[in-house]
Amino acid sequence: MVRVMLADPQAVVRIGVKTILETEKDFEVVAECESGLDVCAMAARHRPDVCILEVTLPGRNGVDLAPSLHALPRSPRVLILSSYVKRQIVVGAFQAGVDGYAVKTIGPSMLREAVRAVARGQSFISPEIADVVLQHAVGGVSPAREKLTPRERQVLQMLAEGMNAKQVAAEIGISDKTVHAFRAQVMRKLGLRSVAGLTKYAIRHGLTSLA
Repeated sequence: MVRVMLADPQAVVRIGVKTILETEKDFEVVAECESGLDVCAMAARHRPDVCILEVTLPGRNGVDLAPSLHALPRSPRVLILSSYVKRQIVVGAFQAGVDGYAVKTIGPSMLREAVRAVARGQSFISPEIADVVLQHAVGGVSPAREKLTPRERQVLQMLAEGMNAKQVAAEIGISDKTVHAFRAQVMRKLGLRSVAGLTKYAIRHGLTSLA
């Protein structure tokens, strides 16, 4: 039995994936959530074998969650299920340690096979994006890996999603002053001059679901 946790901000997606998986007897969906801020705690509590994550989860995106999930005592495998197919997002996901990347256009049978493959310790890549990963592997031109630390990326995402410094500080347990310092550091690293620029960067790199 493969124990699965689903994390997607859209309830209809979670319902659809759960229905697809549980038509087969070897799957059990043990937990669902819609925010990236809840993923690690729920995974620690429910101990899934595979976490299926959307890239653009509110609060903390799916790519940045992969290392934290793998660091849990009983670490689940991580499968991204997203409509994002941009090279920098797909390559960045594998660099962050995800075990598979499936595009939401795949059919039910391929989705089930993706989850089975990841649960067995194998990797999975949707055919639509396989060339992106292959080009990166053989030395093709690819975007530079993230300039930002995981904490900087999290602060950037929260600010882009409309939270103020005090709200960000309360959510992740740091001071307002530290949030302002992170914001200044992020803007310096990225060569940006405004919060609007930060928001545009976050959208372009799949850090937020805002569109």
